Amino acid sequence: MNKYEKAITIMNERFGKDNLITLVTMDGSRASARIVNSYYEDGAIYVVTYSLSNKMKQIGVNSEVAVCSIDWFSGHGVGENLGWVLDEKNAEMMTKLRSVFDEWYTNGHVDEEDPNTCLLRINLTDGVIIDHDKQYGEWRYEVNFTKKNVQMLNGCGSCEIVDFPEESRTGIMKITNAEWSVVYCDLSAFKGKNVTIRYSVDVKRIGASGNLMWQVNNPDYPAVGLPIDDAAENIWHLMKGEWTGVLTVDDPNFSLSTWENNSDVTAYYIDNFNIEITEVD
Repeated sequence: MNKYEKAITIMNERFGKDNLITLVTMDGSRASARIVNSYYEDGAIYVVTYSLSNKMKQIGVNSEVAVCSIDWFSGHGVGENLGWVLDEKNAEMMTKLRSVFDEWYTNGHVDEEDPNTCLLRINLTDGVIIDHDKQYGEWRYEVNFTKKNVQMLNGCGSCEIVDFPEESRTGIMKITNAEWSVVYCDLSAFKGKNVTIRYSVDVKRIGASGNLMWQVNNPDYPAVGLPIDDAAENIWHLMKGEWTGVLTVDDPNFSLSTWENNSDVTAYYIDNFNIEITEVD
């Protein structure tokens, strides 16, 4: 396992069960902290709570939160109210949580019939794990959880995860022999909707110049990010920007593409993905 995979393994082992964490929200310029029962899965922390509570009101104003645990983890994330726990869309996760929280869930703490009883998802963005026992060889892991939202497309060529410890970068995607799209974000949940996509990524190229750029697979396949075909080699470049439009295709996605224009000997190193998607009224 590389360092990133080791960190995710530790997260699953420590927090893929009922776990007490401190959740910090912002009330204007003041921080508010409380201890909550939580469950971790696939880059997110889940909490059963109440939509009229102070923490949910504060998340409604400022969704950025911080979390920490006595089990040597601290991090940041974005809080999201997924709505009533009995909503059909929450059924799969709530089945897991009733089992995970079994020791206390039915002893009067939770009233599922109250429509204000809600499911909070904290989408982790970054964090630090300390492992004093060095179970997997390391004692400190700095984790970029946003990588979980980025997937490989079929036929994109060879991919591996590498570390650049001299640059304090870990879990970096190395792409070679790419034929079309390098990575993508599935937008099927936003089909037919008017959305704004804000994006950024660090990219380093080794080898002959290519034509790497962001694109939305709407009609005409508009390129939405500046290409780096003329960018200097072996230097990290920030590709960022935003796109707004209605997603009209059947399988909308947002991808980082080579447009079939990079050399067989070119390698791209990709780090620090940040993709935010919001609906436009």
